Amino acid sequence: MEKKPVVSGKALGGIAFAAAILALASGGLWALLLIAGLFLAAVYIIKEEEAAQSCLNAFLLAFFGLVVTGVLDGIRELIVRIINLASRTGGGISVVNFIFYIVGVLVVVMFGLLAFSAFMNVMNGKPSGAAIVNNMSSKLLGIFIPPPVYYQQPMQPMQPPPAPPQAQSWTCSCGRQNSGPFCASCGKPMQ
Repeated sequence: MEKKPVVSGKALGGIAFAAAILALASGGLWALLLIAGLFLAAVYIIKEEEAAQSCLNAFLLAFFGLVVTGVLDGIRELIVRIINLASRTGGGISVVNFIFYIVGVLVVVMFGLLAFSAFMNVMNGKPSGAAIVNNMSSKLLGIFIPPPVYYQQPMQPMQPPPAPPQAQSWTCSCGRQNSGPFCASCGKPMQ
């Protein structure tokens, strides 16, 4: 008797997208580790491909969101240091910080809305529909879940083609051996 998993694939995908939203809101790597654990549970414990795809989509959304905000923070820090070196007063720092803060918030909101939309799709029993990462996650999923192998019946060995029928040979009155309907030497028809 096979045991049913404690958590359904739908719930697992929903939890993964909720963790992605939390990761984007808090900027914490802890949620990425949680989503990775959910993905491994979907692949190896529940063994449900749709749940694994949802978890992988959630992981990639959160990961890319955190990478983009991290890059923006790095660029902001670099610009602030350049302004500090160029001017002793650092007069333009508050404007730079404000601009990068707004851009960072917009990025987090965009990735958060994508994760929330995917969360709602998964909870309603639909595919996650996270278009940004869906293609990538389906290719990555092939690493963990190999595609099904379809077995064919063994092919029969090739038979050689039948030999063409041999024409009847006949001897003409002129003495020539022929295979066609007329003699090759004198042209008389076969008798």
